[in-house]
Amino acid sequence: MRKLEELKYDATRYEVGIEIKGAFAMVVGYTARKSLRGLSDILSAAEGARNAIALAMDPDAEYDIRQTAARGIEFVGVARVFFTGRTERDAICEAMRAERAA
Repeated sequence: MRKLEELKYDATRYEVGIEIKGAFAMVVGYTARKSLRGLSDILSAAEGARNAIALAMDPDAEYDIRQTAARGIEFVGVARVFFTGRTERDAICEAMRAERAA
């Protein structure tokens, strides 16, 4: 994770998460593009997220894929890639607070 000082002059980066079968699974990463294109780009670069989705899918089944800015990219009944509502700055500040509390 980058340091807060490194973000000073950078554009805001939005956190992208993945949900597998209705349960939050992991943070995929951060993107400056809060759009479907941003979600697609980060999913293309995130091998771990693609593997998690693949493991949750039945290889013999067909799945519908829905894409909306509000819900993200949804592999219906299996997984969803979405913006969590946090920014990279939020995540760093939260980690710093937790570190101080420990």
